[in-house]
Amino acid sequence: MIDETPEILFPLSFFLDSPTLELPERLTVLEAVIFKQTVSNLLQENISHQQIILDFGKTRFIDSSGIGALIANSKSAQ
Repeated sequence: MIDETPEILFPLSFFLDSPTLELPERLTVLEAVIFKQTVSNLLQENISHQQIILDFGKTRFIDSSGIGALIANSKSAQ
């Protein structure tokens, strides 16, 4: 069986020692799980980040699953 889910990447860069995560054009149920895992991996690193910057510059659509992932990540970060 072939996995029909496209590989979704959230490019990571650093700005003034803060990780910056670039979000895709769409943040939907397909991307939400990978987005939550990506942020979870950042939070589990032993590096102390004052903030994680989310770059919505290319994002054009967010569904309820995307909003749920944003809220879950916010709660995890606190």
